Amino acid sequence: MNTRKLLVSGVVVMLLVVGGLALGLGTRRVGRGDRGFGADGATNPGRAFDSGQMREALTGTGATEADLPAIESYTMKRHSLIEPLMQAMESLWQAAGKSATDEQAAQAASGYEELRTETLTQLAKAEEDLRAQLKLTTRPKLHAALLSMGILDNGLRGGRGMRGGRPGFPGEFRGREGGREGYLERGFEGREHPGEFGERRGGPGRPGGGWGAQASFDSRTLPNTDAEKKILAVLQELEGGRRMENVPPEDGRLLRVLTEAIGAKHVVEIGTSNGYSALWLSLALRNSGGKLITHEIDPQRVALARASFKRAGVDDIVTVVEGDAHETVTRMKEPIDLVFIDADKEGYLDYLNKLLPLVRPGGLVVAHNMNPAQADPRYVDAITKNPALETIFLHMEGTGVGVTLKKP
Repeated sequence: MNTRKLLVSGVVVMLLVVGGLALGLGTRRVGRGDRGFGADGATNPGRAFDSGQMREALTGTGATEADLPAIESYTMKRHSLIEPLMQAMESLWQAAGKSATDEQAAQAASGYEELRTETLTQLAKAEEDLRAQLKLTTRPKLHAALLSMGILDNGLRGGRGMRGGRPGFPGEFRGREGGREGYLERGFEGREHPGEFGERRGGPGRPGGGWGAQASFDSRTLPNTDAEKKILAVLQELEGGRRMENVPPEDGRLLRVLTEAIGAKHVVEIGTSNGYSALWLSLALRNSGGKLITHEIDPQRVALARASFKRAGVDDIVTVVEGDAHETVTRMKEPIDLVFIDADKEGYLDYLNKLLPLVRPGGLVVAHNMNPAQADPRYVDAITKNPALETIFLHMEGTGVGVTLKKP
């Protein structure tokens, strides 16, 4: 190996060790946390800001009209800071090409690291200013919403924030299909384009990233049957559509694995939305011969979900119950293998109290949005202080998932 190649290899290792920035080269949009609120719905923080879109996304968080200009200003500033760093990363990779000299490779590495350090500091300061301006310490709902949309990051997502005494990047944005307006803090992509269906990206190769992607192995859902292929196609379609408060793809994959691993036949979901998480559950239920009953209060979302289930070919195994789930679940009498809760956070404890008696021994209660900024402390106490239950928390680098086993 010649000197230049040794130098470039050393640069890459250095970047991995210090958790260097990985630029988002994604060609798709995901279901959560990646919106720039552009006028055309683009996941691009540099496009014209659409206050109506932001207002809709922040409904119920206590956000005011006065908050929007501050969020817009921060989003645009972040974009302007990131773009030069993206260009520097491109130069770094070009320096690894066969035509680059030792001097060019060294200059690219030095320039990137210097700009990276400066950008980290400026981004951390900009986020700190926004937090102070919005008074987020006294507004937990708004704080949680900005976290889940990837606009802010307070270190709850995978240890970002301060890493090794250095300021980390805020949450991630990804560009429109084929675009490069995204960035992620860690992980290196081994392919030109990211995989589909909730892949956690990482490993040596070209930079990229995923949902809070820590450096990880290449893993994605591969269709094993025509039925799976049909469901996955609709999942991909929903990931590229309008944001509907869906779970991240990797949380959907977790639901599928848990459901299929316990051989679930009877699954209950609270909070259908457009059917995204239900389709992940259906991947397991199609194999286990099970059924899903999903509860949704919004008639428009009920219609969207039913259309999704029909396109995916799972409308025969999914029943949508329209109405307030706090009331509709009381009609249930059959034993339940798995419950998935992803609805009003303050209602989690009520759902647990009403459904836990129906959960079979060895069954699971899975709850979404369990990070400290969103979880209801009463629910957390109920699932962690009951000796009849065993609870673990997963994917806390994102929105968080609580998995509770009802002990036999």
